[in-house]
Amino acid sequence: MLELVFVIVVIGILAVAILPRMERNTLAEAAEQMRTHIQYAQHLAMVDNVYDDSDDEWYKGMWQISFRTCSGDTHPGYYTVYSDTDHQGNADEGERAVDPLTGLQLYASSACVANDAYQNDVILRTKYNIENIVLQGDCFETNQYVAFDQLGRPHHNLLTPYNVAQEVCSIVLINNEGNATINIQPETGFVTVLMNGLEL
Repeated sequence: MLELVFVIVVIGILAVAILPRMERNTLAEAAEQMRTHIQYAQHLAMVDNVYDDSDDEWYKGMWQISFRTCSGDTHPGYYTVYSDTDHQGNADEGERAVDPLTGLQLYASSACVANDAYQNDVILRTKYNIENIVLQGDCFETNQYVAFDQLGRPHHNLLTPYNVAQEVCSIVLINNEGNATINIQPETGFVTVLMNGLEL
C-alpha cells in the first residue's frame, strides 16, 4: 500500500512539472518554421543554379523567400518561396517551392484564406497569431524578399546581378507572446533565431 501511495505522489509531481511545458508557444513555432523555410530556399538555390549566359536577366530567377501583405492589411502577413523563372515578379504555379513533407506549395494568395493546394502555415497571422512582421537590414531596404545565389549567399535585391547582402538581414515576428528575431548572416546565409532576446 505504501508503494502505491509513493507511485501516485511521484506521478503527481511529474504531472505538475510537465504540464506547464505542454502549452503551445505559437511564436516559437512560427520562428522555427520560418528558419526551416529560409534554409529550404537557400538549399533550393544551391542545388538549382539559375545562371544562364544566354539570359541577360538570369539573376531574377534566384530562389527567394518573399513576404506579402494580406488584403486589407498594412504589414506583411504571409510569405512564399519561389524562383521567378519568367522574370515577371509573380510566384506563378510552376515557380513555387513544394514542401517535401506535405507535397503542398509554399504559397498563399493575398486573400490569406486557407486553400487545400497550398501549405497554409505560411499565413503567419492566421496560423500563429503573428500581429506584425518587421523586416530589417539591407536585404529589405528596397523590397520585401531575400534571394539566395548558387553559393547560398543572401542578396538584397534582384534588380542587377551580384547584390550580395553586406549586413545581417532580420525578420522580426511579433505576437502577444513577445517577439522572435530570425537573423540571416551575410556571405554564409547562416540562420539564427532569438526568442525575446535569447537564442534558440
